[in-house]
Amino acid sequence: MWRKIWSVVKEGLSIFLPAAGLVLFVILMVAVAVDWYNNEVILRPIEIPKSLVDLGYTPDVVSQRLIAEYNNIERQAYSVKKGQQIDKPGAQPDIQLPGLGLSVYSLELMLRRLVGDEPRVIEGEIAEVDGQLNLRLWLNADLIAEAELPTSNDPPVDNLIRSGAEGIVRTIDPYSLASYYYDRDKKKATEIIQYCLSQNKKAEMPWAYNLWGLIYLSEKKYLLAERKFEAAIAHDPNFSIAYENLASTYSNWAGRPDAPRDAVSLSAKNFEQAWDLTIERRVRIGMHQVASQEIRDPHDEVRIGYMYFYGYHVGQDAHQAAQWFQMAAEDGDATGEYDYALSVSEGDMDPEKNDPQTMEEAAIWYRAAAEKGNSEAQNALGDLYRDGEGVDADETAAVGWYTKAAEQNNATAQDSLGDLYRNSSSKLQNDGVAAMWFCLAARQDNSAAQVSLAEMYEHGQGVPRDPAAAFHWYALALEVGTDNDALIFQNMKRLTMWPRQEKLALTTSWVPDCSSLESAANEPREMGKIKIFDASAPPKNASTQHSLFNH
Repeated sequence: MWRKIWSVVKEGLSIFLPAAGLVLFVILMVAVAVDWYNNEVILRPIEIPKSLVDLGYTPDVVSQRLIAEYNNIERQAYSVKKGQQIDKPGAQPDIQLPGLGLSVYSLELMLRRLVGDEPRVIEGEIAEVDGQLNLRLWLNADLIAEAELPTSNDPPVDNLIRSGAEGIVRTIDPYSLASYYYDRDKKKATEIIQYCLSQNKKAEMPWAYNLWGLIYLSEKKYLLAERKFEAAIAHDPNFSIAYENLASTYSNWAGRPDAPRDAVSLSAKNFEQAWDLTIERRVRIGMHQVASQEIRDPHDEVRIGYMYFYGYHVGQDAHQAAQWFQMAAEDGDATGEYDYALSVSEGDMDPEKNDPQTMEEAAIWYRAAAEKGNSEAQNALGDLYRDGEGVDADETAAVGWYTKAAEQNNATAQDSLGDLYRNSSSKLQNDGVAAMWFCLAARQDNSAAQVSLAEMYEHGQGVPRDPAAAFHWYALALEVGTDNDALIFQNMKRLTMWPRQEKLALTTSWVPDCSSLESAANEPREMGKIKIFDASAPPKNASTQHSLFNH
């Protein structure tokens, strides 16, 4: 194929020997090469009935709208993978050679046909038949999209354009369409992934399997997620993103009855592999180049920050880590914003500087990440408002930010909310609500919340007095680990000195249940947003039979 192209090039050079003609010819060939390399799809003007043209929907307008809708889907796709480009004829610079009128598109078309590589061209029409508007699109004579709607539909063409754009994406870039539907309709995303895999395109296979694994991971179907991420890695052993997601799968899976025994070590192993691949790629181009505008990637900046922070593959250096987090933060990455705020508050940027202005800067970055939905940043911002650091103390604002994090099942925020509602000297004080938040955090093995909830059951604060529940929450806290195990042992021993009928209750099988606290709390508006844990599913350590003081 390339020999044929070269023969055409040589013939062209013999024709355009004059210097000006040669320069223009070289420019034209470079433009053709770039266009050919990108393998762009050309969308020709759509045939439109006169009734729609009179409304302003000319062939050119509809083509532009199709491309805009196509690009909109590509932009909103849940992926860092670059999508397929689509354009109209003549959208590239229309470079003309004197006397011949050759353009990039016409020369590319000629060369493609010469070597037997037909360009990908989309044509279509909108027809008005029996009160219906029918859209049909073809890619090189193959029907790729068909839709219809009544002419009374208002606006009459917009829904057709949307359907047509989806048909184009599904045909030429199905992975991007699956990514688009990832957080909108996972069932539809899965169907498109299966179609994408059926095309058997080598470059798409690891991405498609990885996205399928993410769907299963979001549904907590860890075994199926594991298989899909492993399939992605099998198709591309250097696919660092799949290693990271596989590590996350094992991390979330660990502690469940069906999890592999070595889930924790498997998680660490896959994270290490992902980081190795990231480092290997970055070493090839030079880590200092990551900071250049041309190749800045906030995800890599955060990863490299972690490497410096933990001393992985590089010397441990909190200051260097903070600088990488700062780059990611300035690039608008929520994780980078949170980590940079944390570095600022810990003094990693300037160990000599620890004044109110430092915390004010940290608060700015915590807020930036919190507003993007980062639950750790929301919790940290709640701490600042609670303690009046970097911002004016505001208990109501603290509750607001803690609640945002708690609604994402952030156990630390749930525990902090419990503390505020339990210990507040203002009208916020509410033991029933406090118990609910403590229970939600305790179910996630937050030992501080487990101890607080045990105390509330022991003394009947906000919940009915229940020595069995108190005993077991204390015992669970001991298994997780507390700051004062000796005091917890004393509390448990005190419970065993109660009357015999209460003491016997301590040995019975018991599963903690937070759902019963919903009706006890006095603020159902807040609780309505919270996912109450399934009472039939015990926390990680609830299966242990506690018999420390059974005599």
